[in-house]
Amino acid sequence: MPADTAAVRAYVEAQAQGTGTIQGRVYKPATKEYVNNAEVRLEGTGQITYSESDGSFRFSNVPAGTANITVSFIGYNTAKESFTVAAGQTAVRDINLISTAAAAARRFPMSRKPVTRSTRNCPTHFMVAAPTTPATRR
Repeated sequence: MPADTAAVRAYVEAQAQGTGTIQGRVYKPATKEYVNNAEVRLEGTGQITYSESDGSFRFSNVPAGTANITVSFIGYNTAKESFTVAAGQTAVRDINLISTAAAAARRFPMSRKPVTRSTRNCPTHFMVAAPTTPATRR
């Protein structure tokens, strides 16, 4: 083996010892389905992948330590997760997505109070004038 090849191999092995893998699946609990084609980003690296049809994703050669990912999918809130990556190990987790409609419903629940027709407390700029009709003669 030439000296240059041995040096490159030693470098790659040294780097591999300080890295691990992140893998998981993107899931929609409301529909009990895994998500295909969700965007998964490994923050601070520029690495992006997309979930497979079974919701799975994977990042290899992630530096050991804390790693953060964000998962985006149209119609759902962006999910952010933090992983602890150990050298030579795989950190595994399912990421749950919550629809934007469901999240809004939790923040602004519908009132069960009956609606009244009173305009006493209604600001005038919200009131709409009734259409006018010609007076009828008797």
